[in-house]
Amino acid sequence: YAVKLKKEFNIPLFVDYRDLWYGNHFAFYPTPYHKTKHKKLEYASLHAADRVIVVNRRIKENLLINYPFLSFDEVVIIPHGFDPADFEKEPEKDLYPSGKMRITYSGIFYETITPEYFIKAFKELSVERPDIAANIELEFIGMLRDENKKLINELGLNEFVHDRGYIEHKEVIKRIKATDVLWMMIGNSQNADTITASKLFEYFGTGKPVLGSVPEGASKSALKEYGASFITEPDDIKEIKNKIIEIHSLFVSKQLPVPNKEYVEKHNRINLTEQLITQFQFHLKEIE
Repeated sequence: YAVKLKKEFNIPLFVDYRDLWYGNHFAFYPTPYHKTKHKKLEYASLHAADRVIVVNRRIKENLLINYPFLSFDEVVIIPHGFDPADFEKEPEKDLYPSGKMRITYSGIFYETITPEYFIKAFKELSVERPDIAANIELEFIGMLRDENKKLINELGLNEFVHDRGYIEHKEVIKRIKATDVLWMMIGNSQNADTITASKLFEYFGTGKPVLGSVPEGASKSALKEYGASFITEPDDIKEIKNKIIEIHSLFVSKQLPVPNKEYVEKHNRINLTEQLITQFQFHLKEIE
């Protein structure tokens, strides 16, 4: 439809990729025809595009391989970011009066994005090191699915878990700013290496340490550049448990890592918006 509008009104077309189209990690192609059809649709759309914006290098590489007619300069990387206005106020310290280390997850769970391995890792911790588990609270903001709640109940972890459900975004920001550690995960799925969740970059805006259970790829690279990160495989229960122990030790000694401030500032949405404006300006000069 965007291509039709471009042709009808003779206006430039910028395409913005948050995730892959052809080969999307949630895509299901019931027959080879459907798979080919999607690729042809994307081919035609990209052929008409004047500029392609993507959120990470893995998506850019994927597009350049699948559609060789695209030039390197036609595909521009502008990553996810955070709104600096959300983080101007100091965090509310009275939100978590217990003094225990709190690990917070913000978002929903679906498909391969699941808390199953994290919850099982914490169960192992509670058995092996009950002293450490007793000093940790787990907070879920968004939606815990029924099967997630059932698992928590079956493992006897209700006393450690705070389920906030859906709350307003401004309240979410208050809580992720005030917590001690943030957790995220990306499951093993097709082309998982191209996924960078927007939530991860909002986490970066807090400056808090992040425990990332992610596969090889764009998100893992981002976590490494952020600096204040602890990285595990998505489904390695033992590795996740050991990272929680490591993080707790640093929490107790008040030595939790701080992020690379320069890297964080690169994802300030004011700066990212300026980059997008520059792309609009470059294109207008090209067609003058």
